[in-house]
Amino acid sequence: MKNESIRGLMSRIPGFLKKYAPVLVIGLVGVLLLLWPKKDPDRTEHPLSAAQAPAQSLLETEQRLAALLSRIDGAGEVQLMLSLRTGTETVYQTDTKRSSGDSGDTQEITTVLYAQSGTGKAPLIRKTEYPVYLGAVVVCTGADSAQVRLAIVEAVSSLTGLGSDNITVVKMKRQ
Repeated sequence: MKNESIRGLMSRIPGFLKKYAPVLVIGLVGVLLLLWPKKDPDRTEHPLSAAQAPAQSLLETEQRLAALLSRIDGAGEVQLMLSLRTGTETVYQTDTKRSSGDSGDTQEITTVLYAQSGTGKAPLIRKTEYPVYLGAVVVCTGADSAQVRLAIVEAVSSLTGLGSDNITVVKMKRQ
């Protein structure tokens, strides 16, 4: 009796697999993605010196973004101005020594240095805080089209993190 129930169960497995194969595959892919190792954002695998850090000036950012926006269909000539809430900031790795003595507690903070190939020592960068934008003004010849204004607002928003209420798109006057 037990063997018959096992045989009956075994005979149903191919039909079950055929019916639920897509669900099983999606579930397996989901489990694999959950188990995939994640990169720790605070962990730096290759330390960078301050000269090597990916820093862009505000002017370079404006120029690159204006060039990109001018490629939007109907935008025409584009000029852009961004305002910053905070600029780029580099945070260096530090070691802290605390000691207690007769004169009270003291704390000594030193910046961690690493040896660069042939150039001596450089400070170890823990993280780089990128600029936080306050607002943007875009002046372009195609701003009379609502579709162009929307495309520009969406592009600027996605690249700067600004909300649409902090982005102004106006028509450029003819010269």
